[in-house]
Amino acid sequence: GHHLPGGRGNRGGGHRSAQSTAVTITLLQGEDSILSVGELQHQLREVESKLKTSSGEAAQAQLHKLAESLRRNIQLVQQGQDARQAQVLSLSTLILESAGVLQTMQNQLRSLDLEDSTQTAQLKSLSNELRDFQENLDLLVVR
Repeated sequence: GHHLPGGRGNRGGGHRSAQSTAVTITLLQGEDSILSVGELQHQLREVESKLKTSSGEAAQAQLHKLAESLRRNIQLVQQGQDARQAQVLSLSTLILESAGVLQTMQNQLRSLDLEDSTQTAQLKSLSNELRDFQENLDLLVVR
């Protein structure tokens, strides 16, 4: 496989060796583990192709462990992405609904008759609706 220039985790020159793969993997399990699914799958493919060519039980066992750990990380990253996408969707829905309420309030304020109790009650209920949206936004954003 070829390595993209500037790829994260490729420290120490461009030479390919068992050692450089080991470096990448230890980085992956440390604080650099927030890699894209694409990068992880690329590493998994590299490990799997090494498995086919490597002889020696110790090396094979090590590579099997590595592949397992990569598969697990890929799964975790994908779950994390799903969760984030769902959250972004909820947020954008809330924001759109809030915008709708604000627009309605603005329209009503233009022609508001403070003496008309029906109009003031409508405005109050819109205001409450907006407060609920705000609370829901806070729920989603504060993590």
